[in-house]
Amino acid sequence: MNIIKGNDLKEYLQDKNFVDFKKRFVFADMMSEIKSHKEKLVALYGLRRTGKTTLMYQAIMELNNFDKCTFIQCSGKDTIDDLFKYLSKADSNYFFIDEITKIKDFIRFSSCLSDNFINKNRKVIMSGTDSLGFNIAASDELYDRITMLHTTYIPFYEYNYLLDKDIFTYMRYGGTLSDENVFYNEEKTNEYTNTSISKNILHTYKYWKDENETSIFDNISSSDMTSFINRIIRQEDIKFITKVLSDKFKASEISSVRQMYEVKAKTNLLLPEEERENIPDAKIFKDESLREKIRDALLIKDEHDTDINDDLARGIKYNLLKLDVIKKQDDTFYLIQPGMRYCHIKSIIDTIKENPILKNNFSKKDIEMICEKIMQDIEGHLLENICITDLQNYYRMDIGINVNKYNPNALAGEFDIVLENKVNKKAIALEVKRSDKAIDKQKKWLNNKELCDFYNLDTGYNIVGKYVLYNGRNLTNDDNVVYKNMSDFLKAPMSNINIDFPEFNRLNTGANKDKIFEIDNNIERE
Repeated sequence: MNIIKGNDLKEYLQDKNFVDFKKRFVFADMMSEIKSHKEKLVALYGLRRTGKTTLMYQAIMELNNFDKCTFIQCSGKDTIDDLFKYLSKADSNYFFIDEITKIKDFIRFSSCLSDNFINKNRKVIMSGTDSLGFNIAASDELYDRITMLHTTYIPFYEYNYLLDKDIFTYMRYGGTLSDENVFYNEEKTNEYTNTSISKNILHTYKYWKDENETSIFDNISSSDMTSFINRIIRQEDIKFITKVLSDKFKASEISSVRQMYEVKAKTNLLLPEEERENIPDAKIFKDESLREKIRDALLIKDEHDTDINDDLARGIKYNLLKLDVIKKQDDTFYLIQPGMRYCHIKSIIDTIKENPILKNNFSKKDIEMICEKIMQDIEGHLLENICITDLQNYYRMDIGINVNKYNPNALAGEFDIVLENKVNKKAIALEVKRSDKAIDKQKKWLNNKELCDFYNLDTGYNIVGKYVLYNGRNLTNDDNVVYKNMSDFLKAPMSNINIDFPEFNRLNTGANKDKIFEIDNNIERE
């Protein structure tokens, strides 16, 4: 163990120059727990590069009492006995134990920390990348004796505040507080999956079970586990892609690609119409049989015959859910770290370029344009997922608020997101668009009287506001559909709703949450 305290700790942190580091939003919850008189352990848990160690450093700086603080960094060579021997003799009030889950007996003997080393004047704050180990300990050995603070999920509004990055950067690279290289390509993403997720799961099961017990993960290497996880994620992403494209990539969708070509073709007005019509760029989408070939190519099959049995697949999904790495929506699972998900999906789309169905029918330039259009459509749906996930996180403690997608089976059309106030039965419908242009067809379902009336009757809520979230400037139209910049809206949802929605019940997160964000941003600008 590496142990630093007193003046050495002060100099150590001053050398790291944390003064200019912005704080994650969980920091306030952590400090509240540290300063409380609750006799509980405090655990920061989450995947690598999500700010756990930095949060501990910032807490020590905030306490500003270095003689009463001890920072302990654990390694795989340390034992739980080593830690207990030190804690029993130390005289600090605050013990910050980094990477405690590297100690192999941590899960088994974690209750001893609470039983022997916690009181009103003594706090133990732990961190670890083995999120699954913390989960198991919290539900078993440390049940009701630990406060768990999760760092894996970084919503856009926090990512923007901390790193000043836009929504597209977040979609393509977001999920960690490191630079964009973490999810830059498939190789980098696989490396992160191996070190942050695969080893996490295997480490937990290796040290949690008794010596004579077996688990479905026995004899699986971290590289094999990474391969299995990638295959499962790939299968789920394929479901997502085919759902987006196979159902919606109809003639009208393909013609939108065609229009991209026709803009160029029709600019040369010196050509007779019949010659313009014969330009390959404008012609390729007129053949229905070719459209069918495109649809066939988009029904992607995983070229690898998976050897993951059902029990192993279920076990991996279960543990990915426990780690908060994936989230279930409808009948599919998706990665909550947008950059990791984007990289996986883009690699699948890139394989389409080599699909013989397309290569035998289209030029390389045509295929590039088709795939570009596909990615634009998918990015629109990814942004929709980001908005739903962020808003669900934003209102997660508000028992009076529902955040859902509305997609009735009884008739055509859907609302991408509905915000529902369970107290006054008012609702706001939102459409999410990738574009930075305001176009009438974006409001099609928001202004569809049949869909709106059906929603009101079906749910018992009354739609009082209609919004399009897009990447342009804020606008209000004559039909009362409000256009809001997506990034601005996600940074402060309540501030951006101009409809009378007074009974929103803001529990725990605080009635002035939006103002808190504004104050933080003003401080940084000053």
